[in-house]
Order: sequence, then C-alpha cells, then structure tokens
Amino acid sequence: MSGRSAPLPPDETKRLAALRAHELLDSSAETALDDLVTLAADICGTPISLISLIDANRQWFKAKVGLSVSETSREQAFCAHAILEERVMVVADATRDPRFADNPLVTGPPHIRFYAGAPLTNAEGIALGTLCVIDQVPRTLTPLQLAALEILSRQAAAHFELRRALGTVSSQQARLQDSNALLRAIVEVSLDCIVMIDEAGSILEFSPEAERTFGYTRAEAVGRPMVDLIVPPSLREAHQRGFAHYLATGDGPVLNKRIEIRAMRADGAQFPVELSISRVDVKGRPAFVAYLRDITERQQHQAEQVATAARLQAEVELVSTTLAAVTDGIFALDGAGRVRLTNWQAEQQAGRRGEAVVGEAFDRVLSLEDERGEPIPILKVLGDLDLSVREWSAKLSGGDVHERRSRGRISRQVLLRRSDGTLRTVLLNVTRLATGAGHGDDGAPRVVIAVRDISEEIEAAKSKRDFVHVVSHELRTPVTSIHGFVSALLDSPDMPRDTRVEFLQIVCTQSSRLSQLVEEILEVARLESGGLPLYLEEVATAEVVRRAVLGLQHEAQRKAVRVGTVLPATLPPLRSDAARLQSVVTNVLSNAVKFTPSGGDVEISAAVVGDQMQIVVCDSGPGIPEDQRDRVFEKFYRVRRPGTEVPGTGLGLSIVKSTVELLGGTVSLDTRGGGGLRVLVVFPLAGPGSAALPNVS
Repeated sequence: MSGRSAPLPPDETKRLAALRAHELLDSSAETALDDLVTLAADICGTPISLISLIDANRQWFKAKVGLSVSETSREQAFCAHAILEERVMVVADATRDPRFADNPLVTGPPHIRFYAGAPLTNAEGIALGTLCVIDQVPRTLTPLQLAALEILSRQAAAHFELRRALGTVSSQQARLQDSNALLRAIVEVSLDCIVMIDEAGSILEFSPEAERTFGYTRAEAVGRPMVDLIVPPSLREAHQRGFAHYLATGDGPVLNKRIEIRAMRADGAQFPVELSISRVDVKGRPAFVAYLRDITERQQHQAEQVATAARLQAEVELVSTTLAAVTDGIFALDGAGRVRLTNWQAEQQAGRRGEAVVGEAFDRVLSLEDERGEPIPILKVLGDLDLSVREWSAKLSGGDVHERRSRGRISRQVLLRRSDGTLRTVLLNVTRLATGAGHGDDGAPRVVIAVRDISEEIEAAKSKRDFVHVVSHELRTPVTSIHGFVSALLDSPDMPRDTRVEFLQIVCTQSSRLSQLVEEILEVARLESGGLPLYLEEVATAEVVRRAVLGLQHEAQRKAVRVGTVLPATLPPLRSDAARLQSVVTNVLSNAVKFTPSGGDVEISAAVVGDQMQIVVCDSGPGIPEDQRDRVFEKFYRVRRPGTEVPGTGLGLSIVKSTVELLGGTVSLDTRGGGGLRVLVVFPLAGPGSAALPNVS
C-alpha cells in the first residue's frame, strides 16, 4: 500500500451510522452544494474544490469542481486525515509530507501538491467528510481565505442538517467574481443568523436573517457591542466572563459546539436559539462567527410531542385498566380474523397466555359451535356483521352517520368448546370499529369481540324456573290435601270418629309441611338480606344432637331407618346461637334420614378436635353423583338421579351452608368408603369472629 493510511476515528461505527442517516451517499447533485465548492475554488484560487464524504472504504464526492472522478479509495484520501482535525487541515506541499509523498494521487493524476480541508460536522459534532480545495502547485491560504473556507464548510454542514430535516432545499446563487462579494453572498443567503464580532465584542457582520430575527438593521448593529443587543441581561455577565477567559487562556468550552441558550430581540422579548461559535483570524487578529437559529417552533413542537405522548400513554393506561377490569373476554381482530389484542379473561377462556394468542387466527384460539355441534368460523360471523351494517345503512340511507355506524354490531349466543372438551354457553358481542371497514390485511384491529360466559346465568335461570315449579307443586300438594280432607269433614258430619281423627292427623301433617316450606323460603330471604340476628351463648352441643335425633325419631321409625348417636362422655360448650345451631344439625340429619332407604343406617357424632367442634352425619343412602357434588349447596339445586324423585325445594343445604358460615364454621361432604354420604360441619369453639357477625345480640 502506498502512502500512510489515516487511522480510523475512535467513533468510526457511530460516524458511519450518522453518514448513512443523512442519506447523502450516491445521491443526486445539488445546486446549492455545487455552488459552495465553486465559491471555495474561486475564493481560494484553486482549480479543484470538493465536498468529500468518507465512507467505510471510499471517499465519495457529493459536489466537485475541477475533477472528473466521483470517488477514490479511502486509503488514498487526504480527507480521511482531515476529518480527524477540529480545524482546517493544510498541506502546503504534499511531496514534502511523509503521509502523502508517495500517494498515487500525488505521484499520478491529479498530481496534488496543495490541499486544505475543513471538516463537515453534523449537529452531534461528528465529522462526515470535508470541504476541501486542491491545487497542483505548492501554496498556502490567507487568513481571510481560511475563514471563508471554514464558513463555507459550516454552510455545507448546515445544508446537510436542513436537507435531513426538511429535504433537499435547492437554491441558486449568482457566481460572483470578487471574493469579498462571494463571502457576503453566503452570509445573505444563510438560513441561520450570522453575527461576526471582533476581539472587543463589537459586531463586524450582521446577516439579513439576523436583521429579521433580532429586529435591528445591519447599519444599527455593526460597530455596537453584541452583548448589549442580543444577550439577555441575566446572561451578560457570564458571557463577558467567558469571553475574557478565552482571550486570556485560549480555553473556549463552547467553541465549535451546538448549545441551546436564550437570546433577546430589539423589543426586549427573549426566545430560545441554537448557537454555534467558531473562531476565524482576520488580518492576523481573532474574530468570532456566531451562528444562531430561532428554535421557538422546534421547542413548541417538541413540547406538543411530549404532551401528545403523555396523552397517548394515559389513553393506553386507560384502555389497559379497562381491559383488566371487565369480566368479559375481549378479543381485537384484524381484517383476516387474527387476534391482535386480548385481556386477562380472554386468556382464561383461551387457556393460553396473551403472547401465545396474539397473531393466531381466532378460530384456532376459541372453538365455537352451534347447537348441532357444527363449527362457526369467525369470518362467517363477520360476514353476518357486514350484512347487518349494510341492511341498516339501507334503512337509514340519508340519516345520521353516527346512528348507522352504531348499528355495526351483532350479538349471538353460541357454544364454546374448552380445551378439556367441555361445552360452555357464551354470548358473543361483535362490534366493527368505526375505522375498520373492509377486510384489509394490514394487521390493524378492525373488530372487537366480547365473549361472556353465560352458562351459570342460564343454569341459575333454569334453577329458578325449577324452583318456581317445585314451590308451586309443593305448596299446591298440601293445600289441595288440606282442602280435600277439610271439605270431607264438613260434608260428612256423621263420619266415624276414627276416620275423623285420621283425616285431622293428615291435615295436621300437611299443615306442618306447608309451614316448613314457607319457613325455608323466609329463611333464605333473611340470610340474603343480612337481617338474620344472632344470639350468642354457651351451647351444649350434645343436647343439640339429642334434640335433633328425638325430633326425627318418628320419621326414622316410619321409614325403618336406624339412627345412631356417638358422643363422648363430656363435651365443652360451644359459643354459638342455639336456635341456628339446632336448625343446622336438624336439617343435615333430616336430609340423611330422607335419602336413606328403608332398613338403612344413619349415624351422628360430635367431638372436639383442637380448638374446633366437629359434627359428622353419615348415612347409607345413594350418595351424590360426583358431577353434582359441587352444586348441592346452591339455592334451588336438587340432586338429579335417574328414576328417583325425592320431595324438596332445593333450599335445605343452601340454608345450612349460609347459616354455618354465619356462625363462623364450614361444611363439606364426601362419599363414604362403603357407600352413602358423610357431611362434616366444623365450628370454632370460641364462636364466630366479629367480622362475620352483622347483627349480634
């Protein structure tokens, strides 16, 4: 390899990324940049001038004059060295510089002898390339030419920034012969305010954009201290202190950097500007060029973006909170029927987490069927929805658009087959978004489906219907019986005494049955309303058990059911409501006797285990089918067994469970090893906690 290749900048990866972000490489020629290299060549009196961009393996010329090629190898590029400098790099005679003496561009065409290159840095201070001038004879530049070259390089860099933000801005500048006039033209066409001051701080140059921005004419500004015109009073002392420090030490922390600061107009109004300051030498004396840009609109735009982002974030949080709060499964679908958004309930219904659902076809997430077990494709539902929209649009043609759009929804009751094969009845509420017309495949949500499991509602409604039927039947039976036997007694005054007594006993039994039914219904109402008072006292559990057995002795004898009691010699008292406890024990024992066949056995026991009182009732009846065991404590639910029908309202065990929990206890049941049912009721010896007692005496 000939010559000495330039080392890579320490931020080369970042630099190349910035270069590509500007989209300059291999782009079309731009008049504004062509004019700049022409100006540079004219000002510096060189035959060649280039805007060179340093790529990974080449230098490519965005603008050029005096050279026919469009790129060269980076290994041979003078500009690869120049981007490592902060100021203009000058090579007076390349044949005498060991870095370039044997460079092919020196030993061969274009026979470079003189080179001067100013780095082109972007807003982040990264050098993308250079603005350079080249001659075929050794020479140097005057201070004014060096200053002009730096100014032109900054104009090129500013053009890059404008090009990146706003696109290519084409402007044509008249080529001027006089170098001073050319330099003045650059100042006049600049989109930034350009203010040049001398070492005393007095204004030497005030561009037209500065006139428009600050409200002073050039004649009013030139010769006056810059600090008095455009620096706010609160910043003047710091400005003068920093300026004096630089002149004394050469340390200028803000030079050649972009900073944001406040400036002041002629009317005293302050506004934000982006400021960049560079030093140039004019006739051997330091001068300073400030580039200022009003960034009021940019900051307003940034503030609007921040506010918009905050509003969007708030809306996202509102949507997320709403989705988390609703109990329906929510699925947002795109036009192809793919899931794009779900909530937690939808994940439960699908049996999969959200990330495993999003992107899947809805039909693969939920399996919907009709009453015949036939699959219901979601696109069929969406087709029905579109048909509904068209029908309503036709009916409301010429009417309110909002009203027509509000009809873009349908509801349908279908069956959902879960992953375990069980079926649930669900209600689909399908709504097409106002912006979701058509079936585009861009992935945007177009339809929202709310899936509500109404299986329990349907079952509850059925149970209530069954309850009404049972209650009407249970009420009608004793009332009819009582009416019939009383009518017979009234119509037959000479009825034999034994028959009369038998009829009266039947009337008494049916009246008791009617009274018990009414009491159960009233008990449910009291429990649900929280109006059931408790009267706590020390209760002898053994006596409660004995009274329950004694009260059911007649019924047990009638059915030939043996009732056994297992009680220890002593039992500590239980703090409870005696009447409610008696009701619970009697109800459970009554159920055991009711469902135990003739000749069967029922056993009730009570014992203390730890700090709890346990009451156990075991029977030898048919037990409860496993698929109904979780439901026996529901109101109105009656165990269904093929071929058997036991009278009852389905309220007994529901009352037991509610009363036991009111007393601070629990009730559970399981099947005995040898058949039958085992009911376990557990109470704390100390009685219910205060939190469980809404109304205690």
